[in-house]
Amino acid sequence: MKKKICLILFVLFGWLACTKEHPILNYPVDLLLDTRYTDKNIRRGNILGYQTYTIEDMRERPFEIRAIGYGGVLAVRGLDGECYAFDLACPNENDRATLISVDQDRTTATCPKCKTVYDISAATVPGIPIKGVSKSQLKKYSVYENGSKIIIRNH
Repeated sequence: MKKKICLILFVLFGWLACTKEHPILNYPVDLLLDTRYTDKNIRRGNILGYQTYTIEDMRERPFEIRAIGYGGVLAVRGLDGECYAFDLACPNENDRATLISVDQDRTTATCPKCKTVYDISAATVPGIPIKGVSKSQLKKYSVYENGSKIIIRNH
C-alpha cells in the first residue's frame, strides 16, 4: 500500500513539474457575438472565416465585447466547422503590440516579428506553430455556440 501511494505521489509531482505555464498570462476574455449581424464572418458554414477583436472593438461595442484578453482575440471557423478563439499576441514575443495576422490562405497566421507561422484552420492542432521559432501554441480560449450566438471566454 505504501509503495502505491509513493508511486502515485511520484507520478503526480513529476507531472506537475513538467507542466509548463503558457507565456501569455490569463487576462479576462468575455465576448458575446451574434453571427446574424456584426459577426457574420464566423457564422456556421463559413469555413475559414475569421474575425479579430481588439481594444477598438471593445470601445465600439461595450455590451458585447467586455474583455479581449492580452492582445485581442482572433475567432476563426476551422476546416472542421468548429469555431476556435485565440489571443492575437504571439506567445514567442509575449508583447501586446506584436500581434499575429491571418495569412492570405486563411489557414495560418504569422507573427510579424519572429515570423512564426501558426495553424488556425484545425488541419492539425488548432493554434500550433508549424514553422518558425516559437515553441508555444497560441493562447486558446473557450468557445460556446448556441444558434447564432457565440460566447468566447477564458474559463
